[in-house]
Amino acid sequence: MIRDLVELGGYDVIVTRNGDEAKAMLRRRQLPVLVVANLSLPRLDGFALLAELRRLSGPAGPPVIVVSSSKELSGAAWNLKERLGVTELLSADAGEAEAQDVLSRVLPASRPGAGDPGAASGVAHERWVSETIDRYLPDVARRFSVGLVLASVVIGEHEWFRVHVNQSRRAGNRTSPRTWSYIRQVLEGHEPLVVPDVQQHPFFARVEFPPSGTLRGYAGVPVQSAGGHVSGALCLFDIEPLAFDARALDALAETGRRLALELDLSRERVDSQEKFTALSRLALTDPVTALANRRGGEEALAREVARARRTGAPLSLVLFDIDRFKSINDHAGHAVGDRVLRGISEILSASQRGSDLAMRWGGEEFLVLLPDVGLAGARIFAERVRENVQNLTVADAGRITVSAGVSELVGDEDPAVALARADANLYRAKAGGRNRVEVDQAQPIL
Repeated sequence: MIRDLVELGGYDVIVTRNGDEAKAMLRRRQLPVLVVANLSLPRLDGFALLAELRRLSGPAGPPVIVVSSSKELSGAAWNLKERLGVTELLSADAGEAEAQDVLSRVLPASRPGAGDPGAASGVAHERWVSETIDRYLPDVARRFSVGLVLASVVIGEHEWFRVHVNQSRRAGNRTSPRTWSYIRQVLEGHEPLVVPDVQQHPFFARVEFPPSGTLRGYAGVPVQSAGGHVSGALCLFDIEPLAFDARALDALAETGRRLALELDLSRERVDSQEKFTALSRLALTDPVTALANRRGGEEALAREVARARRTGAPLSLVLFDIDRFKSINDHAGHAVGDRVLRGISEILSASQRGSDLAMRWGGEEFLVLLPDVGLAGARIFAERVRENVQNLTVADAGRITVSAGVSELVGDEDPAVALARADANLYRAKAGGRNRVEVDQAQPIL
């Protein structure tokens, strides 16, 4: 969160995950304009790190924001603020508004010309939400071949209730479903609910299903954002018992998540600058893996290339591809495929340093940027990930492996050239039998 807020102000950010690495960064690079330090760090704690910063910078060092979940540690740092150069304290569980407030006291709030986010007026926003929901419902009715699709959504103080009737399967006039218990079950339980045949169900057969005796099949999923917030329910009804398998339910749930994502974009677009910042992060994040998406990855690549050229530090790229991923999707279903994607993303996140960045580059491809790492170190990283993935177990997925291509940015070359080499190396790994790592051949590994 802090990295995103600072980068939106136009600054480059380097993240490290242990004190030794941070100390090396301070010695190798020019002093930063801001240090945000967690007091609890492995290998060299925050107190020792700040003492080293003070030694390097003298009294006129950069401002320091100390982050800790411990009031005792924060108090100790504040008592030593003159010696350590502490400027501000920030709790580890601080929200975005508090973090932005603290940052604004030590850095300009945003780069010049950042401008207003351009929130729509209330009337335009309400119309946009209605149109977004209405755009989803006919497609859902056709895709699942049901008679009626309903979406109930609440955003802030406003509530939207939209219904689409499939004319080819229409069963007559319907009363308002606002009080139907089927919707409340989904909203309160945060889980999908399927009733293949209401009339045969031991509980729902006793619940009035307006109009009584007309609708029989039901399936509902929450309209739930990536953060877990449920803003509504997306429901299917039919005049016949519902023929609905697990894969179809997964597809309906994914549709609910996509709708939630679009509605989240709307809510963020019309709210405060704080929420607009969160929207910017959401737009750069892959909803399945929670890693950066292609757009976010391209922005990060441009930043890291510029930083490498400015500092002369190495920058390596590792392109991973899941072996035979199409077969997993075709035989086990996309829900299993998504679990494989999430499992590999967790391995990547656990394997990388704080300054590295993993992203979902496309379909079954992942790209990892490794700043300050040469070709030899990048190959070691790729091999470690490959070994961890082949030990990954996902129910119904079978054996899971990845192939990888590794390249290092050379001088002032276009990053697209380095990416093309990584892709060519990945192709060699696939052609060589998969579950392999191939690196640039033109450069010696020292």
